[in-house]
Amino acid sequence: MRDYKARPGRKGRKPARRSPPPRLKRASEALPKGYPPLARPQPPRREGPGRMAVALRGLRRWPLRTLLFGSALAWMLAGLASGGLALLQAPLREVVLEGNAAVPAQEVLRLGGLSAGLSMQAVDPFDTAQRIAAHPRVTSVDVRRLYPGRVAIRLRERQPELRVRLRDGRTALVDRENVVLSLLPAGQAPPAELSGLPLVAVAAGNAAPSQLLRDPGIERGRAVLRTLQRLQFGAQPPLVIDAGNPFLLTLLLRQGTRLIVPPEHLESALRVYRAIAERYPLAFESGGAVDLTTLAADGSGRIVLRRR
Repeated sequence: MRDYKARPGRKGRKPARRSPPPRLKRASEALPKGYPPLARPQPPRREGPGRMAVALRGLRRWPLRTLLFGSALAWMLAGLASGGLALLQAPLREVVLEGNAAVPAQEVLRLGGLSAGLSMQAVDPFDTAQRIAAHPRVTSVDVRRLYPGRVAIRLRERQPELRVRLRDGRTALVDRENVVLSLLPAGQAPPAELSGLPLVAVAAGNAAPSQLLRDPGIERGRAVLRTLQRLQFGAQPPLVIDAGNPFLLTLLLRQGTRLIVPPEHLESALRVYRAIAERYPLAFESGGAVDLTTLAADGSGRIVLRRR
């Protein structure tokens, strides 16, 4: 069946669809094989105003007061930035040191790596404090930068409390935490400011500065000192407290008498000795050794005198 009305002759045929005429003459021309047709040229774009012109046009809309305030603020920020950079790069001119009594100021500067002319930016407070705290006499350090050109250092030193005689004859100076502050060779007299400290002899043989001296004899010596202070035994402590033997203690008094006391009832033995010395002053005048180890815990018993 046909979907159109057939008519005889030429008018009865379906007319052919005509293609639109080409817009350009070049499009109708045949191109060589392998050459794609050129794209249609774009119309020229109009150049708009530049960024600077747009910015200036926007500034014209701002009030004059706002422009002046913004300019002053920008000038101030630039000055602060340049001033801060100048402070960081300024040389070190002064070091304020506080709290150092035993550690010399030159030693503190050497440990901290501080010198005149050093850039303030090169001074790290944390690293400087760590280097200074490595000294045996220093327990804490606070380092702060104070502009312009100043560094403040505040020390807290360990205070010596005891002189500990080691087995090899050396003397260690320790604080209340038994940290060794310094070591004196065998036979060397202590400085005048340290000669009044109690001397405790122990059995330990090794000690190093900045390290703990672990020996039970030190605690036994401290117990003797606390007992003597509680009993008000005298204004001056004994010359030497020999605590190397765990079963007995030997106290060398300043008048030359040696007291041999038991550690388990130290206080009662010292009470008996003081009572006899006060009632009979000539009993222990000849010196020698006074053996109190035979006394009982209640103070009863006998005292053995050993002549020189």
